[in-house]
Amino acid sequence: TCTCRPNYGNCNGSWGDGCETSLTSLSNCGACGRVCDLPNANESCASGTCSISSCFSGFGDCNYSAPDGCEAPLNTTSNCGSCGRTCDLAHASESCSSGTCTLGSCDSGYGNCNYVASDGCEASLRTTTNCGNCGVSCSLAHAVESCSTGTCTLSSCDSGYGNCDYNSTNGCETSLNTSTSCGTSCTSITNCTTLAHVSTASCSSGTCNITY
Repeated sequence: TCTCRPNYGNCNGSWGDGCETSLTSLSNCGACGRVCDLPNANESCASGTCSISSCFSGFGDCNYSAPDGCEAPLNTTSNCGSCGRTCDLAHASESCSSGTCTLGSCDSGYGNCNYVASDGCEASLRTTTNCGNCGVSCSLAHAVESCSTGTCTLSSCDSGYGNCDYNSTNGCETSLNTSTSCGTSCTSITNCTTLAHVSTASCSSGTCNITY
C-alpha cells in the first residue's frame, strides 16, 4: 500500500507517477482540489494551510480568522484606516469614507475653534470667549454678561451704571454718579448742575451733593 509524503498527493488517482501533486499550491492546498481563495486577500499555502499573506487595500483581517479572509472594510467608523481604530469625534458628525476620520459638521452649540479635526468640535459656543461662534467675545461695558444661549446677554449692570438706552449691545453705558447724571436708576437720573441756586454740585451714590 502506497502513502504520500507530507504535502504531496496522488491527485490523478494513478500510482504510476506516485504522489505527483504538491499540496502547497493555491489550487491544491492541504488536499487535492482544495482551492485557497480568501475574500479581499492575497493568499499563501506554503505550509499546506490556506493563510492570508496580505489584505487588499482598504480591508483588514479584524477577527483574526483566515477562513473568511480580510472580512472588514477599513472605511467605517468602527474600523477607520485599521482594525479597531474608531472614528468618534467630540460633539460632531464624522465619516471615514477614505479610511481617514473626517469631521463633518459640529453639533449645535459647539465649534472646531482650534481647527484640529482629531479632537472634534472641542469648544462650547456658549461661553463669553466663544459666544455663538469661534472667537466672538461677549464683553459688555460696565456689566455682568452671559452667553448660556449662544447670544451675548446683559445680566446686570455694575454698581453706579445703567443701561439707559436699553441697548444691551453697548452694555451699561450710562454712569449714574456724575454731576450731570446722578441717580440710583435710569428712571431717577437728575442733572445736579441744573438745580436752582446751586453753587457747586457733585454726585455720590446716586444722590446729588450740592452747595447753594
